[in-house]
Amino acid sequence: MAAPKIIFLGTGFHWLHVQLVDSVGLDIERVKFRPAQRGQNIFGKALGAIRGILTLPQADAYICESSFYYPALHSILFFWKKKPLIININASCILYELAHHRLSFLYLWLLRLLLSRVDCSINIGKYGGEVLSGIGWTGKTIVAYPALSEENFNALGKCSIAPSSHNMATIVTNSPYLKGLDVTIAAFKIVKRRFPDATLNVIGEFEHDGKIDSMLSSDGSILCTGRVKTLCEGFGGCSVYVHPGRGDPFPVAVCEAMAAGLIPLVSDETGTKELAAKVDAGLITPIDALAISDAIIRIFSSPKQERQRLSAACRETAAFLADASVLQKFGRELRTYILEKTQR
Repeated sequence: MAAPKIIFLGTGFHWLHVQLVDSVGLDIERVKFRPAQRGQNIFGKALGAIRGILTLPQADAYICESSFYYPALHSILFFWKKKPLIININASCILYELAHHRLSFLYLWLLRLLLSRVDCSINIGKYGGEVLSGIGWTGKTIVAYPALSEENFNALGKCSIAPSSHNMATIVTNSPYLKGLDVTIAAFKIVKRRFPDATLNVIGEFEHDGKIDSMLSSDGSILCTGRVKTLCEGFGGCSVYVHPGRGDPFPVAVCEAMAAGLIPLVSDETGTKELAAKVDAGLITPIDALAISDAIIRIFSSPKQERQRLSAACRETAAFLADASVLQKFGRELRTYILEKTQR
């Protein structure tokens, strides 16, 4: 029997998604598609999707980097052809926005229609399953986790963090809104009234806007360090990592911060709450500056021994991500599923 033709339909080929696809161990072709731009209206997005499907290479299976709408729409418009297997890596906030009805009615309807053509969802962590359940999707799901190399995990363990300090860090490399940077800064300013020596290190390059720029302090306590050579440069001297994400599926940055021993404060609407809960349920808060600041102040007011215990527990919790067998198990499961569905 001929091997199935499989296409990895990417929009950016994030290293984590490449890692997951490569773990399958099958011959998979990569095809890049340009995603719809934020702020583009429904008609512009529809036109872009139609252009995309008209040039979509034929395949027995598509693994989509949150780009399921291309093969899904193709299968609807060309309904007389055999439907391909559509597997979506649930890696964007689009389904979160769908679940919370934050899109126009027409866009909601269209996304639900296209999502009904998806056969399997790869969820990074368990949060993706919560989101899908919230919109009534009942298809096949496979849970995956980001794999940190043993070398990377060990290097993060050598970061010169300072569990007794009042210094915080956050990483923002794409949408400040998705990462909750506005809420992080607002919470930091509340914390600073109680701990005047507190600092916030914003790591990464991101698109500044008027709202964020107006919130930045002029006293130097909020440091926008941009891109760093190693994460230890950004994490050094810090004790807490703040991530009030808005539907961020499973941010790897939180995993890396925990591997370094930073204590995470995450929202209840981001996937890494799964890891934070294993350390302390109090590390999970609503997306609210006051609630986040209260949690940070509680940590900063804790005895030194308690903060050291939390730091050690964070690194211990993140250790399973350096276990190569976790990624191998996922690869075997997805490989078996693809072959079963395409070789019938």
